[in-house]
Amino acid sequence: MDEDQILVARLNDLFTRHDPPPAEVVGLAQGLFGLRRLDAELAELTADSAVDGLEVAVRGGDTRLLTFETAELAIEMEVSGTGRTRRVVGQLVPGGPASLEARQPSGPPRQAEADARGRFEFDGLAPEPFSLTWSRPGARPVTTQWTGLE
Repeated sequence: MDEDQILVARLNDLFTRHDPPPAEVVGLAQGLFGLRRLDAELAELTADSAVDGLEVAVRGGDTRLLTFETAELAIEMEVSGTGRTRRVVGQLVPGGPASLEARQPSGPPRQAEADARGRFEFDGLAPEPFSLTWSRPGARPVTTQWTGLE
């Protein structure tokens, strides 16, 4: 073993014995890993109004705007709601019909269809991480990275 491997092994031993992660955190991490889609292209989060410092007031409430992109596709979403549920309204760019699936750790995947303009909606999502996958006939599925809806 070289010096780096010895150091990593000692650090692993230190954290495993003296400061292990809570079992709940390990369980959530394993669950999220299991919910990923290996066959889908990953759409990267390129804009988030909560991170970018933009406050948006739409229809009398706080709204978060998210944009995910690949080299050829984008998805723009508006997240609204407080308390125990969130509503996501979005549009695929370029537009067109598509099947969508929203995944969250606390429940089964939810399905929606985008209309001819690429518009879609999910109601009643939990304020926790979610990932969205959309697919169109003849195209590879695209999935967003996991993003919190808190």
